[in-house]
Amino acid sequence: MSLHEISQKINDDVNEIFKTDSDFNQNITLQELIADLKKKKAKNPIGTAVAVFAGADKNKNGKLTYQEIRNWVISKNAQAIDEALCNEVNAILCEMDKDKDGTVTAGEMLDYYVKKGLNINDSFEMTKSYFDQVDKDGDGVLTVCEFKKFIGADLQAPSQ
Repeated sequence: MSLHEISQKINDDVNEIFKTDSDFNQNITLQELIADLKKKKAKNPIGTAVAVFAGADKNKNGKLTYQEIRNWVISKNAQAIDEALCNEVNAILCEMDKDKDGTVTAGEMLDYYVKKGLNINDSFEMTKSYFDQVDKDGDGVLTVCEFKKFIGADLQAPSQ
């Protein structure tokens, strides 16, 4: 599954769960989730709802927000996200990493864009923009970790 497909699945799952908000107050209660699971004829709706709340209700207020649900769904898809990120980063490295050291320098990226047909000025601007956004430690080298954080930024649940 590609990162885009996983992202779409996560959004669909979160939106499906959030439809449970029967009183439209932007929160889901345990009772709303149980009622929705019963309506959908889920096996063990009470146990399932309690398990969801145990994993998702981080502030333990008895209500799930959109962000809590999203973070929980992301955590349930962590392995697939990591695999897709690795695949995408490896594809980038395969294209740009000329010396095969597992990193991309500004020179390698600039060369990549020029070889793809961009003029030198546009290639320079694209490279500069990318490094400004991705090279968090400012060392002039993009690492696998930096690529993964940048590419998968919208699929990272905050650390608890």
